[in-house]
Amino acid sequence: MGIECPECGVDKGRNFYSHLFYDHAYTKDDIERFKSRKRQDRILAKCVNSDILTCYLCGLPFARRDSLSKHLLRKHKEAVSNDVRKGLKCPLCAKEVQIHRKLVEHVNLVHSSFADEYTIEKIIFNDRKSFEEWRYDTEEKYGVKWVIVSVKSFNNRKVKHFRCSSALPTPKYLAKQSRSKKIVTCCTAFMEVIERGNVFEVKYCKRHCGHGTVVNVKMKADNVIEQVTPHSVGEDPDIVRSNKDLLQRFDEEVAALRSKLLLLSESPKQRVNEHLSALVGIMKDADRATATFCAFHLVPNGFTEGRYNRADSQQCVKEQKVKVENTSL
Repeated sequence: MGIECPECGVDKGRNFYSHLFYDHAYTKDDIERFKSRKRQDRILAKCVNSDILTCYLCGLPFARRDSLSKHLLRKHKEAVSNDVRKGLKCPLCAKEVQIHRKLVEHVNLVHSSFADEYTIEKIIFNDRKSFEEWRYDTEEKYGVKWVIVSVKSFNNRKVKHFRCSSALPTPKYLAKQSRSKKIVTCCTAFMEVIERGNVFEVKYCKRHCGHGTVVNVKMKADNVIEQVTPHSVGEDPDIVRSNKDLLQRFDEEVAALRSKLLLLSESPKQRVNEHLSALVGIMKDADRATATFCAFHLVPNGFTEGRYNRADSQQCVKEQKVKVENTSL
């Protein structure tokens, strides 16, 4: 069965696109747009009860992850290649590195709150099915959505590099920076897959940096939204602004703490421990404020049955903000 012509209603079967070109003066671009719309309709119909994957460069929907990866390599090869050639910037202190492994090592050394918080792990699979099952489980468990950014072939092996989708640049940013060598701010979560026949060697970091808390909270929120009435974050600009100010202040204090610890490197351990304790306190306060903020926006009328109400949520954010401002590191 062919496709009915949108101009004359005739079903031309396999000659449908030739019919558009010769009989209705469609250009090649017109035909490509028509194909794209038909393809989107098919995918949307197929994804009624499942998640829709979206290309972060052009917005096209995909029903399967491997289809999205092939699309990126076929349609946006130059864009993703340029992105990979650029250096990486630490999202916390803007230090520049060239490869993801160095970024993870830097964040673990300078910004981690405990030993080996950010590590690169290695695992080997003997078939594709096991690898795909592990990848799905890991993404669900740790809030990682890996998107492929490069593929290279060397003799009998293929190397694929994936990055955290939450840290990828927007299409508007890429359009502006497509020919630039500007450093890209990047999350520590990445995955490198080396394929040799049916063997998959995987090196990865599942820990986020710079947006980890937000990503994990968002994933939990998505699960709850299916059970309760959604509540728009944009409906309360005051609490949104307060929460953003708090997190921005927290980032500034972390950077200031790092500088002070470097200056105190020859001071007694007690002083260094005092600064670290202060940082831990700020982190707990920020986490509490963020959790309260996100949970508040999942229930239309605020918390009920012994939980925080709307006033409690706003007061919590204000208290944590004041505490951060009054904390001297």
